[in-house]
Amino acid sequence: MEARSQISSGKLSTARWPRLMRVQSSLAEQRRVQIESARLPQIGTVSRSQDGSFTVGPIPGLGVPFNTAASFIRAWFANAKYPASRLMLVRSNSPYG
Repeated sequence: MEARSQISSGKLSTARWPRLMRVQSSLAEQRRVQIESARLPQIGTVSRSQDGSFTVGPIPGLGVPFNTAASFIRAWFANAKYPASRLMLVRSNSPYG
């Protein structure tokens, strides 16, 4: 039985947890280093191609890959949805209303 199904079924012994966490941490670190070593010309979603190279795609809800941090931030502000309305903040006597 593979470790993932053992975890979801509750059959993985607690003695195996430390090793599993070390392996997962090591894999995550390897992926992080691979992505950090890629020099990407734009800001967007990152995916890996069949040939092992990284490509930059559009960000859902924001659009095309961005060439500058300023253009990314402008698009984010233009599309941001806040959980509280201005009226709700005013009624709550919030300093942000």
